[in-house]
Amino acid sequence: MVDGVRRAARPFDGSASSGASAPAVDPWLIFLDIDGTLVDDTHRPRSSATRAVRQARARGHRVYLSTGRSRSGISDEIMEIGFDGVVTASGGFIETAEALIATETMPEADVSYLIDLFASLDLEFTLQARDRTYASIGLADRMRPLLLEQRRLAAGGVSALAHLEQLEERFVYAGPPPLVGIAKATFVGLDALAYGRLCDAIEARFLPVTGTIPYLGELGGEVGLRTTNKGRSLRRVAEFHGIPMRRTMAVGDSANDLEMITEAAVGVAMGDAPPTLIETADFTTGTVAEDGIWRAFVRYGLVDDRG
Repeated sequence: MVDGVRRAARPFDGSASSGASAPAVDPWLIFLDIDGTLVDDTHRPRSSATRAVRQARARGHRVYLSTGRSRSGISDEIMEIGFDGVVTASGGFIETAEALIATETMPEADVSYLIDLFASLDLEFTLQARDRTYASIGLADRMRPLLLEQRRLAAGGVSALAHLEQLEERFVYAGPPPLVGIAKATFVGLDALAYGRLCDAIEARFLPVTGTIPYLGELGGEVGLRTTNKGRSLRRVAEFHGIPMRRTMAVGDSANDLEMITEAAVGVAMGDAPPTLIETADFTTGTVAEDGIWRAFVRYGLVDDRG
């Protein structure tokens, strides 16, 4: 199901690459965030980013998506670019073209704790499993006016509207959620103090972040265990492929990218990333509209700038 929508996740297509360049002698591992990094509010990959990924893979580099989305929340249009693997739920699941190679989900007691905490703070929420998201009973009503505004801003863009339709279906309550197989939660409150109230109340073993859903601001964010994050996943994937950490790059734009930006040998912040991420990164590239991924790949010699 696609976060509540009945559609199978698209399989990997490793053949989707340019094939024009010779394989790299010393391959790199590159982690790319999706929202705000690979795509902007149009939810369409920029052609320069597609070219960068395909050319880098043709040279022998490994390119992974690393996202807060669930696996089935990644559109066919994105998957058709061609990747070596995906990290979903902000580090909860690691998948290659061949298999699921790592899973980090919360103990049942921690999921139950979060559900009770959200209720006490009047927060609606989703619980995210590998290939499905479970919505709280009042989430659809709370999100409806926000999604209506996003539809207006989409101005008829096909990819953006398709993404919003998926979100609308994902937010529909389908009964009590399970307590097993959950890697992270997202939440949304009634005002801009919602994130702060959660931070004040939550126990230290959890890591709440905000800014991962731009139109929410501090109305909401996501939360999971501190030990589950994109940075830990970067190290696990590098070890899996036998690539030393000195040849790793991570590109992102929001708070849940901080750990992978920190862990990577080359951390790249998008041009509109928050100050904390920019200060942590080794390099700040352009925005999505400014061909940020392509510019970063060119700077570090991962692609041919004449390509």
